[in-house]
Amino acid sequence: MGGRFFRDLLILSLSSLFTRGVGVVWNGYLSRRMGAGAMGLHSVVLNLYGFAVTIAVAGIGLAVTRLVSEREAEGDSAGVGSVVSRALLCVSVSGGGVAFLLLVCAHPFGRFLLGDAETAPLVRALALPAFSIAVSAVFAGYFTARRRAWINVASGLLELFLRIVLTLRLLSSPSGATGSGAVLRLLLGGGLAEAISALFLLLCYLLDRRGKRAVGGGGLSRRILSISVPVALSGCLRAGLSTLGHLLIPFSLCRSGIDRATALASYGTLAGMALPVVLYPMAILSSAASLLVPEFSRLHASGDRAGIVLLARRTLSVTLCFSLGCFSVLAAFSEPLGRLLFGSADAGRFIAFLAPVVPIMFLDHVTDAALKGLGEQVAVMWINIADSALTVLLILFLLPRMGILGYILMIALTELFNYACSLRRLIRVSGYSPAPLRAIPPLLYAALACLFARSFLVPGVRSFVSLSVGGTATLALFSLPFLLLRRTGRKMRRDLDKNEKKRYNKISYCGAVYPRPVCEENDGSPETHQR
Repeated sequence: MGGRFFRDLLILSLSSLFTRGVGVVWNGYLSRRMGAGAMGLHSVVLNLYGFAVTIAVAGIGLAVTRLVSEREAEGDSAGVGSVVSRALLCVSVSGGGVAFLLLVCAHPFGRFLLGDAETAPLVRALALPAFSIAVSAVFAGYFTARRRAWINVASGLLELFLRIVLTLRLLSSPSGATGSGAVLRLLLGGGLAEAISALFLLLCYLLDRRGKRAVGGGGLSRRILSISVPVALSGCLRAGLSTLGHLLIPFSLCRSGIDRATALASYGTLAGMALPVVLYPMAILSSAASLLVPEFSRLHASGDRAGIVLLARRTLSVTLCFSLGCFSVLAAFSEPLGRLLFGSADAGRFIAFLAPVVPIMFLDHVTDAALKGLGEQVAVMWINIADSALTVLLILFLLPRMGILGYILMIALTELFNYACSLRRLIRVSGYSPAPLRAIPPLLYAALACLFARSFLVPGVRSFVSLSVGGTATLALFSLPFLLLRRTGRKMRRDLDKNEKKRYNKISYCGAVYPRPVCEENDGSPETHQR
């Protein structure tokens, strides 16, 4: 990883934070303009749309990213074009088939899946964006592998801008301002925006590949399918199990002794208020995870086992520190966050309960990205399916006995299960060896920062400005020991003997230096290459 990686990470993180913020404001405007009933209908239609997109995309973005990264690592520039061409052929089948089904079977889908045959026009409106997103996934995977993150960012911002402008224009008609007519116009505006965004990515790809011919496409379809199909199956099964789980939550909460209205209110506070706040920093982590896939792919293609171990160790170390910093802020300022953002004490209480799960969530997300880069998407698929099945079982078992707190416990247990399985698989395939004791210092720093903030900073929080200042001060206090250790680590490196430097590679973990023996398989000697 070099300067380009961190440049792309900064671009993707800032754009993700920006688009999420705009999305929150946009949804607030739509709810006031269209009414609660239309927004509810829109949410129901989006459930079908999400499932359709999962099938249409079929994990093709990950396949393109991995294969393009491998071709570039081998110096096969001509083969890169063949990967994209063959991937476009695959999505024309998957995305085109999904779009065709949405157009032809709109009436039965609306009647049996959405519960109203009058929603058939809404189902037909999903065909264009489903196909467009599938095409965009191919080019997005290509530019991710090529380390052209700014193009994907520009495409996303263009799509967001066009979605807002076109939707406002379509909603300006008095006859379509409310009800199903407004939802139809909202879907059409989004579909047109997705199509234009896909054309923009196509144009950028043609400019990037001008003068280069695509050759050497033998066996690519099989390789693409071997990567994308497990991801697609995992997504479909997880989507089905997730839908089942969400349908069971109100029923299971009612079995705990509360009425349905209270159950829906508690679930809405947790899922609609607390969880989005807890997962907001995931915008930065998701950007990093998407960029890590091609990095691991390049190391895997070149057979650099020591490089894989080093990258895994550094990645998980940084993720741990980042997640513990987020934990310290969320745990300390949970009550002000709930009060200032939502005017709800329950939301603040749920944020405090979910904060300890943040490190596990974030570590699991990055570990999955590493496994996908190493070609372990099948293992990730089975782990995710087992996780979803466990979620359904815990909903049926815990919620009737513990109420909404059982749902929080379910999140913690499933995240811990998923991370344990993913980490075990990463250890097996890469040789990475975790060092749990090295996590103790950052855990102590996070606890001390949280206690200091709750004692001295939280009582003075009365507005968003004071909340921002307090959160920044807490993060600065959490980061201070790492900065001091980094200076100590630099001094240690200067004092190391030259012979020690030949024997050991240096790994910086939260600023401290730890020696690691050089891997024999990559010591560079002719004997090693012969073996």
